[in-house]
Amino acid sequence: MAALNVDSIPAELKSKRQWLLWRWEYVQDDEGERITKPPYRPCGSPAATDDPTTWVTFEEAVAAHKTKEFSGIGFVLTSVNGFVGVDLDHVRDPATGETKEWAQDIVNRLDSYTEISPSGTGLRIFVYGALPSKGRKRGDFEFYESGRYLTVTGEHLHGTSWTIAARHQELADIHLEIFGQLNRVGDSGDWTEPEALSDLNDDELLKLAFSARNGTATERLYKGDTSGYYSASEADLALCSRLAFFVRRDIGRIDRLFRASGLYRLKWDRPTGSSTYGDITIRRALDNMEDFSDSKEDRFDSQQPTAVFETTQTTRGFQLTSLSDLLAEPPEEHQFIWADILPTRGLSILASKPKVGKSTIARCLALAVARGEPFLGRATVQGPVVYLALEEKRSEVQSHFAQMGGTGEEIYTHFGPSPQNGLYKLEKIIDKYQPVLIITDPLLKFIKVDDTNEYAEMSAALEPLLSLARESSAHILCCHHLVKGERSGFDAILGSTAILGCVDTGLMMRKKGEQRLLISDQRYGQNLPETLINLDKMSGMVVDHGTLADTEVAAAKERIIEAIGDGDLTQKDIRDQVEGRTTHVVAALQQLRADGELTRDGKGGKGDPYRYSVKVAD
Repeated sequence: MAALNVDSIPAELKSKRQWLLWRWEYVQDDEGERITKPPYRPCGSPAATDDPTTWVTFEEAVAAHKTKEFSGIGFVLTSVNGFVGVDLDHVRDPATGETKEWAQDIVNRLDSYTEISPSGTGLRIFVYGALPSKGRKRGDFEFYESGRYLTVTGEHLHGTSWTIAARHQELADIHLEIFGQLNRVGDSGDWTEPEALSDLNDDELLKLAFSARNGTATERLYKGDTSGYYSASEADLALCSRLAFFVRRDIGRIDRLFRASGLYRLKWDRPTGSSTYGDITIRRALDNMEDFSDSKEDRFDSQQPTAVFETTQTTRGFQLTSLSDLLAEPPEEHQFIWADILPTRGLSILASKPKVGKSTIARCLALAVARGEPFLGRATVQGPVVYLALEEKRSEVQSHFAQMGGTGEEIYTHFGPSPQNGLYKLEKIIDKYQPVLIITDPLLKFIKVDDTNEYAEMSAALEPLLSLARESSAHILCCHHLVKGERSGFDAILGSTAILGCVDTGLMMRKKGEQRLLISDQRYGQNLPETLINLDKMSGMVVDHGTLADTEVAAAKERIIEAIGDGDLTQKDIRDQVEGRTTHVVAALQQLRADGELTRDGKGGKGDPYRYSVKVAD
């Protein structure tokens, strides 16, 4: 099998968001047992060559391929880019590298980027050009310009071009030789558009949409079937994109038709910023569509009077906002499910070394949110909680919640591995239970990556999770690990810096004697000061022992009293004799004097410094 060589793949292909993945699969049908290569998305759900919402970037496809769950990557051909893919099957001896004479002739005439197929027995040629309306496959020869995907290996065929060349005339000559006069003059005669779409009522328009070449898929979506989509949100976007074609970008009509569909739910009207989820989805659908052309090819097939829907994913231009308009916009307001720490529609990570207690603190937070009780001295927003215990034992989780006095709070737990298409299943859970907090414990049991240190791979794995948080009202908290060695600060988080870069809040917990030290690094809100916590063995609850600074100042106060004893000391003497950070010692000294526990003599000058002594009780 040919390897994936990403460096050899032409940049023209890499730059397009037209990639998917595929996997070797055996099927048994009336024709017997055969091998197929069905297309997939990175999440494992099916992809479709006629649905751009199921395609991904080159980087995302490569990152997913590294998980080793897929056999390879593929490129979707569309009529927009001008690419033509030529597929020559069973023409090469993988042992000797020899190519059949007729196939080598085609390779030489097209003189464009050519690579070896995954099996090693075929060749793929990419050129710029256009094909006649008929004639696509004969024997071991195929070529396509839309509606198909070609596997891509990057296994460049020695002696051929490294770039994609324009070969319009060569394609026409080869097509004529192989298929002859299939395209008669009469096949491209005058064409008249049927009744204007704007004159059709909703029922008539839907009937037309369902009779299109891919109308079956449109009808399934309209009836509420989201199977094959990464998430319900992507299914919403796909349906809006299909409706947008038939209603000629009429936003009001798209909204009306969607509300009558099986996909409509309360989320459609949920406020999101200054807009609603539904309005944002419709506008995304319009942004992702190619401008409508007046040519017949963009609307109806002249040989078949049924509608053809062909949406394409195009790159949006820069959307510029003037400074005056930007400053006139109302400031973004952030709400939190845990005051100033965990924002709604946010993503966070809670990291520690094993056996330090991150799962314990996560469950304590879950119970506090479900009850609407303060957690570590900060208010929470009450609401349902989903806890995905992906490696914790069921009995341990049950015992801990019982120990904390849990009764009938709205906490919904899952035990065991994350199911296939976990993100899609999680969105279904969000729609059903409307949680304010979701805990995935641990992160790497939910997302699947080959190399946690690979920035692009971790970003590609976390971005869908962040998008899900943004589209819902929930906060998603992911438990994670620190590296085994000793690193300072948040650099100690296991894996790429992409992890901290993707989340809104980073929480880190370390051991400090018998206690735990919790800190945060946040995009919104206020960083949590170094806070000492402990687990009460009787109640199972996390106990707040105050900030590390407060604890150190309290300890310094005791050491200052002990150091002074029955005598007196200057501030310099106290700093020299009392252990601890200078800032903590000085703060302790100031507090002792403010509380009246110390007296001060002297003028504070160079020759007469202040001297502190313990105040004697009357």
